[in-house]
Parts: sequence; structure tokens; C-alpha cells
Amino acid sequence: MNTPSTHALERLLQESGSLRRLAGRLVRDAASADDLVQDAVVAALTGGQRVREDTGGWLRGTIRNLARQGYRREGNRTAREESAARPEVIASTGDAVAAAERQRDLAEAVLGLSEPHREVVLLRFFSDAPPRAIAEELGLTVLTVKKRLERGLKELRGVLEGSYGDRGAWAVA
Repeated sequence: MNTPSTHALERLLQESGSLRRLAGRLVRDAASADDLVQDAVVAALTGGQRVREDTGGWLRGTIRNLARQGYRREGNRTAREESAARPEVIASTGDAVAAAERQRDLAEAVLGLSEPHREVVLLRFFSDAPPRAIAEELGLTVLTVKKRLERGLKELRGVLEGSYGDRGAWAVA
């Protein structure tokens, strides 16, 4: 690495005031502006940029690019944090009670289904068995299991819509 001459360093120092003003307009605080200027000067001194008459223009462009890169990094970081963040809202006791009541009503509605439908709905959604496994266990065809599931869910929707009205009120359960 070439050591900068005294003349080169003086030229960079002369530009520092205008560079700080530019950096101050591009970022939020004075410390970040100073960091931008410092990073641009370091890039000029270490990157092989020969300090000459138009160095100020090169430094201003470098500051703009560094500020743009900083905003991009900040935006990416914010997006990552927001996507990874969990909601911090804790449900009230009333909400928890209402959810428990909906779950109880759902369980009662499932238990109230007619027999061929209740069995496949319980095996499918409470035991998490796929239709093929249910068919094997009950000695039925997969098509028969799927039809019973379809009819059982239709019957279940009718019961729950009669109790709650809108599907949004009971679908969470």
C-alpha cells in the first residue's frame, strides 16, 4: 500500500467539512455522518484512489453509495427481524375462555355426528390418520372414507353454523 503524501492528506482534510454536510443530509445523526466520512476517506486512502483535484467528487459519490448500502442493510435487517418476531399480545382471560368454549362445542358437535361419519372424522382429525390408513383400519375403500369425511364435515359445518353463524366465529377452534 502506498503511503499518502502530506499534500494528499491536506486535500482530504479540506474536503471534510463539505463531506460532513453531505453525510449529515444523508443519515439521521452526526455520529453516523462522521462514520460515513471516515469510511469514505479510508476507502480513498486504502483503495488505491489517487488523491488529485477531483477527489472531492469521488468522495461525495462514495459517501452516497455507502449511505445507500447502509439503508439497504437496515431495511433488510428490519425485514428479517419483523419476519422472525412473534406477536407479543397475550390473550385476555375472556378470550381464552371463549376459545375453550368453542373447542368444547366443536368436540360435542363431532361426537354428535351420525356414526359412519363420526368414526372417520375422529380418526382423521383427532388421530391425524390419513384416509388410506383409515380405509385399511376399517376395511373400506379410500373413496368411501373420503365420501364419509366429506359428508361428516358438511354435517359438522351445519351444526356449527347453526350455533355460531359465521364460519369465522368457529373455524379457529
